[in-house]
Amino acid sequence: WFDNYIQVFRDALFYNSMKFTALSALLLIVFANVLGFLLALALNRKIKSRNVLRAIIFCPFIFNNVTVGFIWQFLLGRFMTDLYPATGWEVFHIGWLSDESLVLYSVVAVKLWQSVGYFMVIYLAGLQIIPQDPAEAFPD
Repeated sequence: WFDNYIQVFRDALFYNSMKFTALSALLLIVFANVLGFLLALALNRKIKSRNVLRAIIFCPFIFNNVTVGFIWQFLLGRFMTDLYPATGWEVFHIGWLSDESLVLYSVVAVKLWQSVGYFMVIYLAGLQIIPQDPAEAFPD
């Protein structure tokens, strides 16, 4: 029963998938934290419709992963190729999910779209605990 493990560690595709997973996780962690913090800073201010914007940004987080996968597979695949003849724009002719050099960034962008709202809520909770006295001492 160790034969399966021996075969896995001899397979080059295993190392390629591990590299893809590690790189996508690293990119997602960095960008989700940075964007979540910047959105939290922006939406912590007293602006009109900030609650609506918070809800819109958080909404993709509650979607099922399978549903998000199907939606973005349609948008990045079939929808893009249907728009290219109508518009002639090169951005619609790119194979976002079929080009090996772009698929990592496409997957990270989709997961970022889905998870940045969660990070924003966590940072918003932390920012709202901070007393506002020091912030009011410095005018905008």
